[in-house]
Amino acid sequence: MTNTENTYIMKTKVLLLVTLFAFTLGGKSLAQADNKCYELGSLFIEPAKAKNYDAALKNYEKVVKECPTYSMATYQYAVKMFKHFIKNGDKSKITDLEQAYKYRMQYYPSKTKEGEVLSNIAQIKYDNKIGTKMVQFQSFDEAFKKDAKSFTSPKSIYTYFSLAVDLESSGEKDIQEVFDLYDVVTEKIEQEESVLATKLIKLTDRQEAGETLSSKEAKRLKAYETNLGSYGKVKGSVDGKLGILADCPNLIPLYNKDFDKYPLVAYYNPIEMEMAEFFPQMEKNGQGFFCIRPFMGGILTDRRVNRSQLPVDDRFYKDRWDAAYERLEALRTALGSEIGSWTDFAIKFSLCHPTVTSLIVGLNSVDQVDGVLDAANGKYPDRAVFEKALRIFQQQGIVQS
Repeated sequence: MTNTENTYIMKTKVLLLVTLFAFTLGGKSLAQADNKCYELGSLFIEPAKAKNYDAALKNYEKVVKECPTYSMATYQYAVKMFKHFIKNGDKSKITDLEQAYKYRMQYYPSKTKEGEVLSNIAQIKYDNKIGTKMVQFQSFDEAFKKDAKSFTSPKSIYTYFSLAVDLESSGEKDIQEVFDLYDVVTEKIEQEESVLATKLIKLTDRQEAGETLSSKEAKRLKAYETNLGSYGKVKGSVDGKLGILADCPNLIPLYNKDFDKYPLVAYYNPIEMEMAEFFPQMEKNGQGFFCIRPFMGGILTDRRVNRSQLPVDDRFYKDRWDAAYERLEALRTALGSEIGSWTDFAIKFSLCHPTVTSLIVGLNSVDQVDGVLDAANGKYPDRAVFEKALRIFQQQGIVQS
């Protein structure tokens, strides 16, 4: 063996020994770091699990500073901890809560739903009256536009839209922006309802087939039913919040201003027929119309059509509804023979004109859904009935409610 070969072998052995020594030192270093983070993490997470948040708080900052990527549980429990303090009156923890959410997005982006987190931050600020309404709205808007898919909280969806309406009322938003957002929000609600309904049907079908659901599946079933109910209530609340903005005195100037560009959606029923003026032009343009409030808030239903039979404390006894009931009596006189059930008639009337392509109805129960679907079947009022109702409207004018 030559000297050159011996030298090469010796160098290789030395290099291997140095590498092994470095690896050993590095391994010890990593192990020590892991042990340190485990100890620090435990000092925060264990008391937080037990909801001993005062004890957990003492170690939170140190964990975040020295071991920020130790565990996602750090930030999950931090959120619960800060929410606890805020709920109990310590508003100074709102900033800490927001930062905990941001740490989670920073260190665990692939395991964090950005829309959900940002909407949670926005909701906390709104609930605690932090910032102007415009700033609050912008927080929800950012969350929705960044990740609409995980922006699913019924409460936050409603707050988002409600703030837009409030800003329009204060002159800080254009009315058209509100109508545009209404379309976006209602579509989002319907998407979430569809997802939940699909999941719900799969479980109920199995139940009806005689299969016993596991305890976990039974909890999911209950959650789907609860959330579907929440979305139904939010949809009704969104329609209610839109309120007077959807009255035709507000919408008609928009249609006159630029007919082809605005969403064809407004109040329409046998009493509120302002938009019927535009039906001929809509037909000519090939445009459809979405009807809101076919029951006029409930008046045009069998339950409330007879005002004298309502409880004296019913909201429809208020003076603001007098004109609506007077118009109802005029319709009853003119169309009496055409009407069996007022609930059925209101749905069929709203759909009988070919320009009306869809109804947006706020419903609160499965029975109400079934009732509307049943009402949509059968014979529809003819054009003569539409013309009679239109003549009454033209003679008596707009009904304010």
